[in-house]
Amino acid sequence: MFPVLALLFGCASLGSFQTARPLPKGAVEAAVEPSVFASYAPLGGGFIVPTAKIAVRYGVSDRVDLGLRGGLGIPEVMGRIALTDPNGDSVISLAPTVGAWKGTTRGVALLYGQGQLPLLIDLPVGEHAVILGPRLLFGVGREPDIGTWGLAILGGSSFGFAARVGPLTLLPEATVATALLGTGSGGSQVGGLAFQFGSAVILEFP
Repeated sequence: MFPVLALLFGCASLGSFQTARPLPKGAVEAAVEPSVFASYAPLGGGFIVPTAKIAVRYGVSDRVDLGLRGGLGIPEVMGRIALTDPNGDSVISLAPTVGAWKGTTRGVALLYGQGQLPLLIDLPVGEHAVILGPRLLFGVGREPDIGTWGLAILGGSSFGFAARVGPLTLLPEATVATALLGTGSGGSQVGGLAFQFGSAVILEFP
């Protein structure tokens, strides 16, 4: 079967590395996001992969910001949309992310896409915040020269803490997910675990 579960576990960003609070209109923030993936798929074995990405976000309005994330792994486009008052003590937002990649792995052409839909929830602790992020994730892949394909849908959650010091935020975060659906040209499978742990260093420019 096309190893889409292993690809999703090893190449995608499982976590968000951001708070639920969108940037104010016109504001910019940049982040460095080193992290480690660990995964186990029933038919694909397990592995651990270190990675690092850089993200930039811009406040389109006081309730919406957009961003780009790139580095080791799949490049991604991000959004953050406040569902509650972004200036309130607690904030809830949607933070969809999509990414795509085209390349060659072990001499085989590969097309790959991934995305996630987290519901981010900020719970204030003084000037800081605990961040919960239940989410759905998906990955699709195709080997056009061979004709194999795969699809995976995962469910999971992130757990983070945003420590704010002026314009600087340090945000350690752990995310765990499991495959709810895995299917492809070679059959179907579910289960397995994916884990990502890292810490974003975020700097906001008003």
